[in-house]
Amino acid sequence: MKKIITVIVAVSLLLCTLCACSGSSPKTTIDKFERSVNSYDFEGMISCYEPSVQTVYSSVLKLLGSTIGVSDLETLVNGMGGLANIINTSVPGVMPSISITTESIEYVEPEKVLATLNVKYNYPDELKDQLPDNAVTEQTIQAYLVKIDGEWYFSSEIPGLSDFTQSFLDSGSSESKGIFD
Repeated sequence: MKKIITVIVAVSLLLCTLCACSGSSPKTTIDKFERSVNSYDFEGMISCYEPSVQTVYSSVLKLLGSTIGVSDLETLVNGMGGLANIINTSVPGVMPSISITTESIEYVEPEKVLATLNVKYNYPDELKDQLPDNAVTEQTIQAYLVKIDGEWYFSSEIPGLSDFTQSFLDSGSSESKGIFD
């Protein structure tokens, strides 16, 4: 269950990265994304991402739809319950609604902010007893939002990834070694 929810959130954030949300503030874009997730609106989610990735996400969505015959988020998630039964896991095939609380928005550049968001996953009451003990019901995430042509979008950049990559590179020796050295 935790993996499926993580995948749903990751796909949602990925889709948001691909589409531009018209928003005069980061909070407006975050709110639009939340409404889009709760109404199973893939295109609305994608529209919340910076324009440079919207085409990619839209193409992935079209490919997914044509490959497995799914063109909307609700059908995809409801199908996961059947898939879970086939692979013998206990995952209800229902996408939870989400509520996003903006904990902080910090400017890191004049047109780039780091948002810390608390995301709560709200399952229907009749399914709560079916959730595994390790089911994610709430998590705090960080996301960059960027202002492009006066509108705010989720960025495709992942917070902390460049720091991780640099620390990984710095931890290596000055000699290059291959696997067989």
